[in-house]
Amino acid sequence: MKKCKIQKFWKHAKFLSEVMGYKLVPVGFVKVRFRVINPLDRERFVDVDGIVDTGAIYNVVGRSLLESIDLKPVERRRFKAFGGEVEREVGIAEVELMGRKGA
Repeated sequence: MKKCKIQKFWKHAKFLSEVMGYKLVPVGFVKVRFRVINPLDRERFVDVDGIVDTGAIYNVVGRSLLESIDLKPVERRRFKAFGGEVEREVGIAEVELMGRKGA
């Protein structure tokens, strides 16, 4: 199943390149180190290495890292993903990146 989707992607990319005249360029990953802070106990935090997704609305962090700073999920939400829909638990945390903080 996964292989079929990848093949469809490359077929589409080839069409864009050859027929439509788009130039395909390799894309790199931007990696950062950021801090996830428990907003109820700011002394509890974990530093995480992650990949930047400029189109993302949510941060995705492994459960074990969040449990290590005593963060608990507050609800379950359904998300549209590449392969369909997934349901995930979400919680509230503060994030610090390059000296700036946000939720």
